[in-house]
Amino acid sequence: MKVFKYTNEHLESCVNLYIKVFNAPPWNDKWTSETATKLLTNFSNMPSFIGFIGIIENQIIAACFGYKKMWWNNEEYFIEEMFVDNEHQD
Repeated sequence: MKVFKYTNEHLESCVNLYIKVFNAPPWNDKWTSETATKLLTNFSNMPSFIGFIGIIENQIIAACFGYKKMWWNNEEYFIEEMFVDNEHQD
């Protein structure tokens, strides 16, 4: 797997992956394209957002959405969402 920094051109693929992962067991959520797009767009629009994608054979199979938080002596990275294609979770 190769890891790259997330850009907005990856949004649609990440939305589809998010829905695939979280609408499946054990979560069995009811995400739609609209709600997942809103969620991931809200994260990516944060001023301190940093995201990553994992790619195998030109397919996004993993994503990490987080942000930098200022602390008194440095910055920390907080992960808000991390998801991996069900077929690559083992």
